[in-house]
Amino acid sequence: MALVWYATMQTSSGVWVAAFTVCSYLPQFLISFIGGVWADRYHRKKLIIGADLLIAFVTFVMVLAIPHISSEPALLGGLLVMSVIRSLGAGIQTPAVNAVIPQLVPEDQLMRYNGINATMQSIVNFAAPAAAGAVFAISTLRTTLMIDIVTAILGTGLLSCLALPKQNTSIEKASVFSDMKIGVKYAFADKLIGKLLIIYGLFTFFCVPAGYLAGVETPA
Repeated sequence: MALVWYATMQTSSGVWVAAFTVCSYLPQFLISFIGGVWADRYHRKKLIIGADLLIAFVTFVMVLAIPHISSEPALLGGLLVMSVIRSLGAGIQTPAVNAVIPQLVPEDQLMRYNGINATMQSIVNFAAPAAAGAVFAISTLRTTLMIDIVTAILGTGLLSCLALPKQNTSIEKASVFSDMKIGVKYAFADKLIGKLLIIYGLFTFFCVPAGYLAGVETPA
């Protein structure tokens, strides 16, 4: 959200805002299908920590590079590349995080804790634009990126101290794309869940763009 705000304030261009939005979310969407398969096949704790450290590393490289970039288009281009890599990391991390919850929670409490997790995620998504705007009002882009790096280090540090129950990893030799196909079929096997996913997707597709473009100034 901070990067989208930065593009909005520096350019007031819907094209740049759209570019940052696409680079921030489309790679995550595309790789999340593979990320879900990896979460079943490989150690989820390592996937989460590895993805978070990748995100923190590429952000730190950008923090070091910003003082040496004098051209605004070059800076925006570098931030777009960073957004793509960060998005790929999030696409690997998020499915693994969601898969860890059933490992930690008793089966009869799973719906309750999934609800708690969804509520927390909604609060974060709701507060993120305001928090990003507030941070930019009192600091710089580099400081904002450093906040993300510090929180990543804290998060991976806490997770590294947490012992997860033994994970039943997939040992089948089916291809990643075969597993993805099975997952999609399973999700839409229940007609109610399938309709719910479609409605949620359409709602997000039509409503979210207006929120991202709200900060763009329109010419008089």
